[in-house]
Amino acid sequence: MSVKYMLTLLAVVAALIALVVSQFEALAGSRQLQILDLSGTSSWLARQNLGQRAVEQILENPLLGRFGGHISSAEVTGGYAHSMLSAWVNYGLLGFVLYLGLTVSAFFGAAYRMLVVGDRAAGWVFAFSINFVCLLLIVLAKPVFWPLPALGWGAYANALATARWAPGSDTARQDGATGAHHDESGQHDAARDSQGRNDNESGTPDLRPSAL
Repeated sequence: MSVKYMLTLLAVVAALIALVVSQFEALAGSRQLQILDLSGTSSWLARQNLGQRAVEQILENPLLGRFGGHISSAEVTGGYAHSMLSAWVNYGLLGFVLYLGLTVSAFFGAAYRMLVVGDRAAGWVFAFSINFVCLLLIVLAKPVFWPLPALGWGAYANALATARWAPGSDTARQDGATGAHHDESGQHDAARDSQGRNDNESGTPDLRPSAL
């Protein structure tokens, strides 16, 4: 790394620090910097209240949940827990397990394929990326009504099917061997049929001695 490049980089960093310091008071009131102090933000407090209400409804009906409970309790359509707990409230324990289990299995399945097996195909990279994002967000911010996890499940299923039927895979080799066996059997049957037709056309062989 050249000295000129280092000096330029230090100058840019110093300019950015000076800009942030000079505009700190103006930036302190922005929503972007409120993430550093969530306890004082109205949005975070509202999400905590919604999450607490969801926990109470789950404790009241742990198996079946309370479908639409966020509407009956908050009397607004957007009063649901902004996390995977909304799946438990609306669809019960079984729905929650399926919802979370599909995302977790898709994420770890894609991660195993990429990191352990070493398959860097585009399908596995996409499945890993989208399921990682979905798993993170359904834990922290997104309700069960968010449609993106279903895309992650489909991406994982597509990558799995593509890898299973790809040339050189065990399934493809087995299908190739089965097809070759069927072709060989078909050729033998065709040969026998052809021999039978030739015998029928020529008639019964004449085994009598020739007059000559």
